[in-house]
Amino acid sequence: MTKKDLDSYLCSLVDKGGSDLHLKSASLVYGRFNGEIMPLSEENLDPSDAVAIANELLGAKFDEFMDKKDIDFSYKLNDEYCFRVNMFLQINGISAVFRGTPTKIPTIKDLNL
Repeated sequence: MTKKDLDSYLCSLVDKGGSDLHLKSASLVYGRFNGEIMPLSEENLDPSDAVAIANELLGAKFDEFMDKKDIDFSYKLNDEYCFRVNMFLQINGISAVFRGTPTKIPTIKDLNL
């Protein structure tokens, strides 16, 4: 998986109204939609790809992550969407959960109030 692939999954999640993206080494990529977890990929995430994307996203903090086995950070998809990320090590490898946090504060009109 590349950063471009990750961004594609996140865009798909946002477009379909999902809230969370779940990545887990040796497993499918999943999204949470209306409280239900549903697969977004047809192939398992290769553990070496999970390491590569973690290294790319974390940069200089990758070594700290490998030592502590857990890290929280934010990831900006575009000008409208940011994600809170919890990345952690499990027996099968690296896992991460991306929770969407819109950067635009909705107006009363947007909320239909």
